[in-house]
Amino acid sequence: MSLDSNLQSAFTAVGTAVKSKISSSEKGAVNGVATLDGAGKLTASQLPASAMGGMIYQGIWDASTNSPAIPTSSVNNKGHYYKVSVAGSTTIDTINEWKVGDWIVSNGSVWDKIDNTDQVSTVAGRTGAVVLGTSDITGLDTTLGTIVTANATTSTSGLMSGSDKTKLDGVATNANNYTLPNASTNITGGVKLLSDTVQGTSANAITSTASRTYGVQVDGTGKAVVNVPWVDTNTTYVVATTGANGLMSSTDKTKLDGVATGANNYTHPTSDGNLHVPATSTTNNGKVLMAGATAGTLNWTTLAISNTTGLQTALDDKATTTSVTTLSNNVGATDTNYVTVFNAALA
Repeated sequence: MSLDSNLQSAFTAVGTAVKSKISSSEKGAVNGVATLDGAGKLTASQLPASAMGGMIYQGIWDASTNSPAIPTSSVNNKGHYYKVSVAGSTTIDTINEWKVGDWIVSNGSVWDKIDNTDQVSTVAGRTGAVVLGTSDITGLDTTLGTIVTANATTSTSGLMSGSDKTKLDGVATNANNYTLPNASTNITGGVKLLSDTVQGTSANAITSTASRTYGVQVDGTGKAVVNVPWVDTNTTYVVATTGANGLMSSTDKTKLDGVATGANNYTHPTSDGNLHVPATSTTNNGKVLMAGATAGTLNWTTLAISNTTGLQTALDDKATTTSVTTLSNNVGATDTNYVTVFNAALA
């Protein structure tokens, strides 16, 4: 095979391969080819709104003439909707009542209606802007009776007036028709005043007869008072003295507080047998109280052998401590019982 034939075959193969490829400018372009994402799926930007479930406005629709003609619902027009501009009775998928403002929407299989004009066709047989009266509703006047328009009076029922409402608001909840009872020894109640005359600064002319019952009046502040006549003698009291009665002074009160209850004016006797013990002082430590040679005398004295009659004579017949100790030394340690005997004799 020649070089020319080899080149021709190569060019032919390249041309065939190129013809089977897609131009990059056609990817994702209008009337081109769709591209896939990493999972091998179409991207959302390349799907029609109807496939995504969105609604696409198609314009207005005359329901009386089916203009423009509504196509058969399909996946291709899913989400398409028209707004009714003229009411009509064209049957679209069993629906034949269309009002101005309603929407006709394709769900991909049938056409549905979104009712935006749910309104009452008539009221009591009337249409348009209807204002009803009681006579427009059969039997209403009989049921309600006569409509009251006048305010109530003490003899006729009616509406509550503003003044009656104000009065009612001033009445306490659960208020009753209370009557104040007359006061007695066991009932709290009201009493009548003797006089309506207001009791001023000066007393009214009231008798000063003894054992007189005086009436209750009121003073200028509305307080109850009893005006009893009396004479102010303006008595002046002074502090008591030894010669005149009077008030107790603070000095006498202090003195009285220092006196024990039931105290009397006691004087201790000074005769023989009623003497007080003399003060000991620190120089009389260890001494004894001894009567003096003269009646009614006492002295603190150091006690001597001579102060006890016969004591010296009794001691003269006793062995001394020195002689007992000498005897103990001569007898020996084994005869300590003799020492005990001699010590007992000295005791």
